[in-house]
Amino acid sequence: MSANSLTYTIGLDLGGTKLAAALVDSKGNILAFYKQSILELKTDPKKGPQLITDLMIQTALQFKSG
Repeated sequence: MSANSLTYTIGLDLGGTKLAAALVDSKGNILAFYKQSILELKTDPKKGPQLITDLMIQTALQFKSG
């Protein structure tokens, strides 16, 4: 990796009521931010955890695809 190349990090923050996510470069600049309520996904105790996991994956992939 050259000294001028940037790396990127996706941060996911899953709380009790929302999912927040950010795409950050190696200099600490926030390049994209996303926030969504997860309250509706939590209503089904059997399907809720998988729905929330799927949302987290989809969110990370959205950052990847731009």
